[in-house]
Amino acid sequence: MPPGVESISKVCGTCHALNADLFAKSPHKKAFDERKLPECETCHGNHEIIPATDKLLGTSSDAVCSRCHNDHENVKGYQAAGHMRQMLDSLETVEQHAINLVDNAEQKGMEISEAKFKLREVRQARLQARTVIHAFNEEPFQTTINQGRTISLAIIQEAKSAVDEYYFRRIGLLIATFIITLVALLLYLYVRRMEKRENLKT
Repeated sequence: MPPGVESISKVCGTCHALNADLFAKSPHKKAFDERKLPECETCHGNHEIIPATDKLLGTSSDAVCSRCHNDHENVKGYQAAGHMRQMLDSLETVEQHAINLVDNAEQKGMEISEAKFKLREVRQARLQARTVIHAFNEEPFQTTINQGRTISLAIIQEAKSAVDEYYFRRIGLLIATFIITLVALLLYLYVRRMEKRENLKT
């Protein structure tokens, strides 16, 4: 820890200022102070900092929330952690579905650049949700998740339309090919018939 710094959390807060600010206004700030727990290090560790993955949130045994919250003690926090993890997982699922559909449409040669660009907004919403977690408030967290889901659903619709258009074009091409082939065959038969008539006359 650098000289003159009272806690490691102050060092973390120099770069992660928004996270630190959200935590300072959260209900966990008071609880941590009462128990004399270090702020950032309690959840993220120190020295070898735990990577900030979605696994940190939730009610599973490897989630940091379950260290203080369970279905018998601090139940409200336990339920909130489980609900927030479900929301984050739902965003990740719908985002991945959108990515797969965009990739599928792109591989079929369809113009899908706008939808592909919008995927950045979904990723940004997911990253923003990871930051908003530090407020430990479900309402703003859900708002951020919903923004990401809304964009993802719009992307999915756009990608599906592109794929549908691809198959519509394929069917149209098959029908056009069939009609052209049929017309060519009828012309061929007509010409052959005319040639036979000319031969009979001579």
